[in-house]
Amino acid sequence: MKKVRIGVVINTSVKPSRDFLLALERVIVDRDAPNRPLVLRFFLGSAATTVKNLSTFVASGMDVVVFCGMSRKILFQYLQSEPNHLPVVFSTYSAVSEEEFKLLRPCAVVMRDNAAIGRKAADFFIERGLKNFAFVGRNGNREDIAGLAREEAFHDRIKREQDLGFQYSSRLIGKFAANEDYWEVDQDEMAQWIKSLPLPCGIFVNGGHLAFEVIDRCRRLGIDVPGSIEVLSINHNDGFSEISVPSISSITPSPDAIASKALDLALELVADPSAGRGSRVEIVDAYTFEERASSSIGRGYGLVASKAKEFIRLNVSRGITVADVAAALGISRRTLEFRVKEATGSDVRSLIADARMEKICELLTATEMPITRVLEAAGSPNASSVFARFKKRFGMPMRDYRRKFGGGILANRQIYRMKMQYSEDDLNKNKS
Repeated sequence: MKKVRIGVVINTSVKPSRDFLLALERVIVDRDAPNRPLVLRFFLGSAATTVKNLSTFVASGMDVVVFCGMSRKILFQYLQSEPNHLPVVFSTYSAVSEEEFKLLRPCAVVMRDNAAIGRKAADFFIERGLKNFAFVGRNGNREDIAGLAREEAFHDRIKREQDLGFQYSSRLIGKFAANEDYWEVDQDEMAQWIKSLPLPCGIFVNGGHLAFEVIDRCRRLGIDVPGSIEVLSINHNDGFSEISVPSISSITPSPDAIASKALDLALELVADPSAGRGSRVEIVDAYTFEERASSSIGRGYGLVASKAKEFIRLNVSRGITVADVAAALGISRRTLEFRVKEATGSDVRSLIADARMEKICELLTATEMPITRVLEAAGSPNASSVFARFKKRFGMPMRDYRRKFGGGILANRQIYRMKMQYSEDDLNKNKS
């Protein structure tokens, strides 16, 4: 049997795109087929040269091409420039308009279920016993299409599950500037809206960037997050869920489920290139909740585990131990371990190890530090064991990970510096 050659086209500056590639490779390994598909990678460069280079890449012997996390304009240009193109699978995390669907007719498309996101967000707050709910979306953005479906499902689930005593508010705010190079938010308008909400209130925000704005405005108004307001967002590719203080709870589409469906379609199209072309759209309803510090009332990780995760996130670079976490929270180590295990299913040592690994990945991709300095900055006490764990987890050494994914994450150094400054300011405030 011929080995299938899958050409994967991703944009390394988009986190879900990088996650998709890693997930696709994991799925292929996990299936353990005797003739595993061979994945060949093409990383998008400048728009001016991409289409020409892409055509050369595809002509080098691919059987099928999978696109993820890239400019649709480039995909449409490729489809139009290659009338007899190979079978194409397009995996997208964003909404698709009716006009775009017409242009995507030659492709099999994998999408996420936006209505399911809205229902899951409602359940998230309902389980916490909240009676007041709000939705925040954006104007003038592609996510408006998906956001409308999410908000409708969010509101419908609340109406169906709650008695007539609940209160609900929805707000679309923000606009793109005339040159479309940046996104503006009317801070006074947002402040007035937030002050009008009945408390406590659960706010479902359509995107990490906007959730960051909401939390910052609450902070300036002296409104506690969490406490008076709980915040849940959609985890897109901007990284604001992680850099916010407090960090933002989010719903994240499962990259493994999406990659598995894309692989199924790719193999199906190789076997029969006409299968589903022009009409095949697969909707994936598989998500995970990453509960962070913006929601700590009621169920979920609970207050102790949420505070532990936040302390670890902000202090992992100091080489902290389980005892340090317990001391910071003012509880015994035994109580800390019990409550974290009960709430998360994991132990505190594992939370520290995971946070340290995330910090290493962040520094590898967002800075040019030597790897030894990266380990020091991530508070890694034993370099040899960290090297081994990193390679086992990501399937490659740190140097290859940097070469593969460096140069695009979170607008790179600017956002990284903002995170470090914001975290240090917050720590200094807590100390005072």
